[in-house]
Amino acid sequence: VSIVHSCRALRQNGRDPPDPYVSLLLLPDKNRGTKRKTSQKKRTLNPEFNERFEWELPLDEALRRKLDISVKSNSSFMSRERELLGKVQLDLAEIDLSQGAAQWYDLMDDKDKGSS
Repeated sequence: VSIVHSCRALRQNGRDPPDPYVSLLLLPDKNRGTKRKTSQKKRTLNPEFNERFEWELPLDEALRRKLDISVKSNSSFMSRERELLGKVQLDLAEIDLSQGAAQWYDLMDDKDKGSS
């Protein structure tokens, strides 16, 4: 179970604030069954989502996976193009999944490596 609460101080590219949403992908699979997405929030640098997502898989399998979290925005009304605002990748083996954890994570640019 993953709960996406909010983002703080997203970067703004261009004149208008972004229309952010969060995309979650349970790696190494990249199929429809492992993808989740929040609703989109309009014109904000500090979106609040408070959305819950679940994946049905055994704990031992979850510990071999990573959760890829990307904050994206639609580039424009007429475009299908998505702008990446930042991302973080969590190694689920490093998190006590039986207890859960509430944690803020810093977003990295796609070109940055590592996570914090």
